[in-house]
Amino acid sequence: MTRHFRKFLAVAFFVSAFFIVGLLPVLAHASEEPGMAIEDLPPAPSGIALEQGVNFYRAKVLAILSEGKKPIDGVPMDYQEVRLEILNGDEQGKTVVVDHGGPFAIEEYQRVRVGETVILAKPTSSLKPDFYYITDKYRTPRMVWVIVFFVALAVFFGRKRGVTSLLGMLFSVAIIFLFIIPRILAGGDPFLISLVGSLVILVISLYLSHGFNRRTSIALLSTLAALGLAAILDLAFVFLTRLHGIGTEEAFYLQFGSVNLNLRGLLLGG
Repeated sequence: MTRHFRKFLAVAFFVSAFFIVGLLPVLAHASEEPGMAIEDLPPAPSGIALEQGVNFYRAKVLAILSEGKKPIDGVPMDYQEVRLEILNGDEQGKTVVVDHGGPFAIEEYQRVRVGETVILAKPTSSLKPDFYYITDKYRTPRMVWVIVFFVALAVFFGRKRGVTSLLGMLFSVAIIFLFIIPRILAGGDPFLISLVGSLVILVISLYLSHGFNRRTSIALLSTLAALGLAAILDLAFVFLTRLHGIGTEEAFYLQFGSVNLNLRGLLLGG
C-alpha cells in the first residue's frame, strides 16, 4: 500500500466519520418532527376527476372516418374521427368510434393512420360509460428493437466490460423496482430507503463495470463521500427552509389513495 493511498484512506475515513456524526443528529431531529402525513394535510376538493379511475387498452385503427379542423371557442383545432378495435382486456374485440383531437389539441405527428396500434383510455366514471380517448401510440415493439440495438452495441464495443456494465444496469433497475419503490409504497421512509438503495447500486455497479481494483475502490470511496455530504446538506437545507414536498401537482395527487406516503421524504429521496 503506497503512502498516497494511505493518505487517501485517512481522508476518506475522516469524511465518512463526518458524514455519520453529521447525519445522525439530523435524522434524530427528523424523527422528532412530525412528518406530512396525509391526515395532516388540508382536505382536497372532491370531484369527478379525483374519484374516477382510467382503464387502458391497446386498440388498432380500422378506419379514419373524417378528419380536418374543428372550431373550439373560435380556434380551429385538428381532429380525426377514428374507428378502432380493442385488442385486449375485458372489451377485447369491441369496435368503438373515437374523436381524436377537437377539445384535445393534437399536433401533426399525433395523427393516427390506418393499421397503427394506439393506447386507448376509458374513464370509469358512470357519466359517460362509452367515452374513450387516444392517449398515445403503442411503441413497445419498437422499443424492444431499440433495446436490442443498444445491447448489441454495448457488447460489440465493450466486450466483457460491456456485458458487466449491462449487468450492473439491470441490477440497478431491479433494486429500484424490487426494493426502493415497494418499500416506499409500504410506508417506509423514502429518504432512508433511497439512500440505502443508492449505496447498494453504487457499490455493485461500479465493481461490475470497472472490476475489483484499487482505482475502482478509490472512485467508490470518493463517490460515497460526495453522496454523504450531499445527503447532509440536503437534510439541513430542507429542514431549515421547512420544505414539505406538497407544492407540485404530482404531490397533490399522491395524497389520494390507501398508501400513506411521506411527501417530505419523497422530496429528500428524489
